[in-house]
This record gives sequence, C-alpha cells and structure tokens, in this order.
Amino acid sequence: MKLNFAKLTALLACLATFAFGADKTIQLNIQEALDGEFGKKLLNKDVSFIFGSGYNGEVIKGAKFYKITSRFGQTNRKENLSAKFLGESGIKKQSTEKTVARACQYVFVVALKNAQDLAISKGYTKVVNIKTYFKFNELDSKDEFICGYNRVKNVGIEFDLAK
Repeated sequence: MKLNFAKLTALLACLATFAFGADKTIQLNIQEALDGEFGKKLLNKDVSFIFGSGYNGEVIKGAKFYKITSRFGQTNRKENLSAKFLGESGIKKQSTEKTVARACQYVFVVALKNAQDLAISKGYTKVVNIKTYFKFNELDSKDEFICGYNRVKNVGIEFDLAK
C-alpha cells in the first residue's frame, strides 16, 4: 500500500492526538481569579476590567480587538513568571482539578496583566469587552473564563481599551 504525503501527515496527526491526549477545557470563576493570590500580586487597581461584551462607553478608535494569549509559565512577552510569583517549584505539572484550576487562574491573570500594561502604556484606564477563548471556543461572559489544558494551560483574551 502506497501512502502519499497528505495521508501520512493525517495519520501522524491522529497518532499524536492519541499519544499526547486531546486538549480539554474548563470554565472558572472570574472573581475568584481576580481575588486570588495571583490577582492580588499582579493586577493594578488603577485599571478596571469589564468582562463580557456590551460596554456602553466610548471605546478608543484603533484600540479595538487586541488579542493576548498566556500560557503557563510563559507570556507573549516571553517572560517566565512562574518562579517569581509561584515560588521556586511553581505549579507542579499534575493534572488534578485543583492544580489545573490554579494554573488556569494564573495564566488568566497574566493575560489580564498584559492587557493592563498595554492600557497604562497608552494612557487608558479601562480594559473592556473582555472575552476569553481557547482555540475555537469563545466565552463571552461576565462571570466565567475558559481555559484550555493538557500539557500546557492556555487562556486567550480579546478586549478593547477605554478611558
């Protein structure tokens, strides 16, 4: 039997999914993440966050639709924050419900911190219309965020900036 390149690639992709496991998603409470240890350590109270779509105020033109993805231990700015904020050992790579939730809260707060830093650098005081996503799953909620996990914990946010 002769396999062409496309069939071989598809076969290898399927085998990789079984070998590494499929990504899973979890929805967690936004307020618990903001009030938790990471929110208290990383977020500046001078910038407000408004979750879910429907912000009625003026959104600054040109500031629409920023996307930031944060992964456990690494941000889009290539910082390794886990040792700094989580202690020497960071969050162990166990996949218990408690450690997954804690790691997801961490990457969510780091994504918010990146949005906050962008807002401050541009003179804005609000990050609004915040939606979270993982791959093709988007969550437009005022109460929960979505986190994808397997070997890496991953939260994406989409937002606007306002004064």
